[in-house]
Amino acid sequence: MCEVIPAGPAGWEPVHRRFERWAETEPSRTALVATDRTVTYGDLNRSANAIAQGLMSLGIRPGMLVGVTATRTPGGLAAIIAVLKTGAGYVPLDPQYPRQRLEHVIADCELPLVIGEREHRDLLKGTGVRFAAVEALVSPDTDQGSGTEGPRTAHPDHCAYVIHTSGSTGRPKGVLVPHRNLPQLFDSARPLLGFGPDDVWAAFHSFSFDFSVWEIWGALAHGGSLVLIPPVTARDTEALWDLLRTRRITVLCQTPTAFRSLMGRAAETGHPPTDLRLIVFGGEALRPATLAPWYRGYPDTAPRLVNMYGITETTVHATVRPLTSRDTERDDSPIGVPLPGVSVHVLGPDLVPVPEGSVGELCVSGPGVADGYLRRPELTAARFVPAPSGRPGARMYRSGDLCRWDGDELVYVGRSDRQIQLRGFRLEPGEVEAALVALPGVDQAVVAVVPDAAGDDALVAYALPTPRTYPDPAALRTALAGTLPAHAVPRLVVVVDRLPLTVQGKPDVRALPDPWARAADKGAARQEPEAVPHSAASDPAVPADAVSVLALVWRHVLGVPRVRPEDDFFALGGDSLHAIRVVGAARENGLHVTVSQLYEHPRLVDLAHTLADAGNHQPPLPTAAPADTPAETPVVRPASSGQAGILYDCEIDPDPGLYRVLACVILTGRPDHAALKAALSETTARHDALRSHFEHSTSGTLQHISPNGTIPLFVHAPVAAPAEGLACETRWRRSWARRIGPYRPPLSHCHVLPHSDARTWELALIVHHAILDGWSLALLLDELLHRYTAHVQGRPIPAAPYPPNTPWHAAPERPTASGPDDRSFWAGQLARIQTGPLPAAPGHDHVGPGSVASSFTLDPARVRTLRDLAHRLAVPMKSLFVAAHMRVMATLSNQHQATAGLAFHHRIENDEGARAIGMFLGVLPVTVTVSPDVNWADLITDVFAQERTLMRYRWTPLTELLQQRGAPLFHAVINYTDFRPLRPLRDGPVRQRSDWLLRNSTAFPLYTEVQRHATDGRCTVRTAAHTPATEAHADDITSRLRGAVDDLLVL
Repeated sequence: MCEVIPAGPAGWEPVHRRFERWAETEPSRTALVATDRTVTYGDLNRSANAIAQGLMSLGIRPGMLVGVTATRTPGGLAAIIAVLKTGAGYVPLDPQYPRQRLEHVIADCELPLVIGEREHRDLLKGTGVRFAAVEALVSPDTDQGSGTEGPRTAHPDHCAYVIHTSGSTGRPKGVLVPHRNLPQLFDSARPLLGFGPDDVWAAFHSFSFDFSVWEIWGALAHGGSLVLIPPVTARDTEALWDLLRTRRITVLCQTPTAFRSLMGRAAETGHPPTDLRLIVFGGEALRPATLAPWYRGYPDTAPRLVNMYGITETTVHATVRPLTSRDTERDDSPIGVPLPGVSVHVLGPDLVPVPEGSVGELCVSGPGVADGYLRRPELTAARFVPAPSGRPGARMYRSGDLCRWDGDELVYVGRSDRQIQLRGFRLEPGEVEAALVALPGVDQAVVAVVPDAAGDDALVAYALPTPRTYPDPAALRTALAGTLPAHAVPRLVVVVDRLPLTVQGKPDVRALPDPWARAADKGAARQEPEAVPHSAASDPAVPADAVSVLALVWRHVLGVPRVRPEDDFFALGGDSLHAIRVVGAARENGLHVTVSQLYEHPRLVDLAHTLADAGNHQPPLPTAAPADTPAETPVVRPASSGQAGILYDCEIDPDPGLYRVLACVILTGRPDHAALKAALSETTARHDALRSHFEHSTSGTLQHISPNGTIPLFVHAPVAAPAEGLACETRWRRSWARRIGPYRPPLSHCHVLPHSDARTWELALIVHHAILDGWSLALLLDELLHRYTAHVQGRPIPAAPYPPNTPWHAAPERPTASGPDDRSFWAGQLARIQTGPLPAAPGHDHVGPGSVASSFTLDPARVRTLRDLAHRLAVPMKSLFVAAHMRVMATLSNQHQATAGLAFHHRIENDEGARAIGMFLGVLPVTVTVSPDVNWADLITDVFAQERTLMRYRWTPLTELLQQRGAPLFHAVINYTDFRPLRPLRDGPVRQRSDWLLRNSTAFPLYTEVQRHATDGRCTVRTAAHTPATEAHADDITSRLRGAVDDLLVL
């Protein structure tokens, strides 16, 4: 089955042949250590042989390229080895990468086939490229051979892999690395670093990063073991540090930025002993001075620390520099000497060597130089030039890095083309500067990397304004976020009154002001002339006390160290719940501001202007004073239109679980029923919504609040702990939900479901949505759980004031909805809405109302990326998801306009409103234009602009709009719920073993809910269908939303 091709030079063998020899001689030796299993050399080789044979049966031949959706799993690694065995080259496709980048790589390489684990099949949707699952190729029906013989057809000049790096244009370029380079790399490094069969390597890096090549073959070509570190562990410093010790890792590869967190964890744990013998740095410039904390706890030789310079174009590494504690006294970046067989040259612009000690461009020649860039002949010719020595035809790579000789070793200085390598990304300062100068009010710009107070490199942009203009730094940064990829957006934009120059007339980066100078002020809201040349606080039209009060309130509510007049509320991380607290705190300090005003004027100085123009006399909105004790007599209040709508849906819909919300969590130990009953009783007494139910009357639906009552507790027989998920969810659907009816109290039940192992149990609360919204549910769960814990521990519970009464919010709907301003506004809005039928979706069997749902989860790292994007665009994170949803709905309906229902809060506008428990939501239609050429930043901004506009008119009931329209307003609703009030229980006798599971079944045809988890920072996006006509759309919308979010992650 193997294709015979010309042999390479005598004695040459591909690197995977070294792995095969270990599999032949010691097949039972451990090759891989995964989370759930270990894999021997023999088993790994057999799997790779089976996959290779399958690839050749699919037409893969030497010299071709094969895509591999490779993750750090045994299957992903077997796939890489298999491709090399066929003589082909692999192209790594990291499933964590944004879809847009993956599609570019697939198209750039013209891949005929992609292989990977079955779960990654959807990555190929819409590409037209064939996908083969490795599980099928290594099935029991596949002839896997003896395990010692496999296809070995690699030629030294054939490509082993293509890894894409970023270019100055933003278009990734593929680097062609031939088979011959890999054996040479390890032959030169092994004598210096002592790789061997006793080593345990950590596979820390994505296979799309060439550091992974070093990790894979450093272990498997030398008989060592490779521990596959899951991405979630790689991002969790505590978990990674624990894994390094428990798995007895001996060789670790890190970028300096990643190692800084690990170094901090080592200090926190008292520098315990480890099995590490070697730590290799690469990927970005290392300043040895940053390693001082490590050397305070560990000697120079246990482990050895080594700095290696290299780039993808020179096959991972080109130089080596052992480090010692003495190097921490240096303020430069030594990269040492070339590896044996590698030649390095420090050359001037004319490619002539510069004098020793002078700075020149580092050029690399020898057997590690790659073959060039895939389908980029002009760029290849410019960067891969004839070598000054070596074999005929040998080439030298111009790295663009500036270095100098310091005695007999190299010192890294910077980039010749000013290209910056930051957190693994290469970016061109000129591109950022050009984007900044293109903005109104900016005359010149300079971009530099400046270490922050923690020593982490940060991208900072300095802007020189045009005469008599005062651009807002936050606005400039927001504008850049709309045109540049996320990694190229400066962390800070500083407006300066001059740009210092060198004697050559070029900007003097070293003489620019320190952008972090204000950090030393320990959070005081002090104005820095360089950063804010125009102090809005000194504007006589703005009362100084308003600016000071608002700044103080924002700092307190948002938890930020400083606030300037030019700062934007949403760029600092504000959202609607923060807005309520800001309004309440401002009023307590004498400023009468409303949530609508804050949304319309999010810049502090603009908000202060507005208050001055209005004379700071705003009509008070309804409020509710807290009580010292619950009411002693029944209270009857009108239900809000939102509550009435929920109740109406429950009456006409056959789904018995409709709007019965489930909240469930796994806790450790045995349940204490007495403590839980006490916590339920106390919590019910504090919140009138929990003692309420509904009744019909001639005047409409009424909410009755009883003076007494508690949430009943149901204790069930033990069940086996589920392998995944929670057992409560099935019982909620089958029986628990139907026990709650809106017209008979109580409207909430508590369930205890013990696990048969007696080590864990499930606590579930089921609440009718008509009495609680999502934020209220989070407040309730947090209070209940911490009261229960206090009772279990026998400690007193601090007294707390009773929250305000909740049904007040129905009152503002009546006069507001009937006002002429509101009627005129909504008449215009409704005229814009075009709600046609959704197109037919793929066939799907109807299995019952409320029963079809699809979801995906974003890990904390991706959520942080989205949060940073929201801050850059000065919008709440909710707006990102709403924009993604709008784009999906526009695509589904084949229209340039999208309309969806969006939840708006109806909470008291004071500080108590944020802690009130009740149903404070209304749904309103949001309409935006989504043209094919609209960019994401514009769409997100438009979505938020709509929300800001609607805040003033949010009291209008949806039922009123439906009556005016006389037809449905939207097919889908999206709701964003932040569960940050839920404080996790990590210590003490009661601890959480899971995050909260929250489920709600609504009557909307399509309902998408974004839940931001409190325990670990994840986000879950879930779309549920409630009608037979929309069930088939649930999976489709979720898949499209995932793709849209992938696009947002690279903005």
